[in-house]
Amino acid sequence: MAFKKESLQQSEVSKCLAYLGHLGLNYGAFDLVENSEGKVTFLECNTNGQYRWLEDILGLPISNAIADQLIKIYKR
Repeated sequence: MAFKKESLQQSEVSKCLAYLGHLGLNYGAFDLVENSEGKVTFLECNTNGQYRWLEDILGLPISNAIADQLIKIYKR
């Protein structure tokens, strides 16, 4: 199994944001898979999902992004 940094299409981003909004969540760790034809399939959304290992493997600033959002929520 390989992991790589990719951007989602805007339609997929919109679906994820709608999912979070419907559930009243500010955060969710989405598990998605892409097949060899490029079709993306939603598996699940974890409200306490683990992501640190992806930060390390792929160099993603997930913790910083979450912290930035928490600061924005606090300042409202």
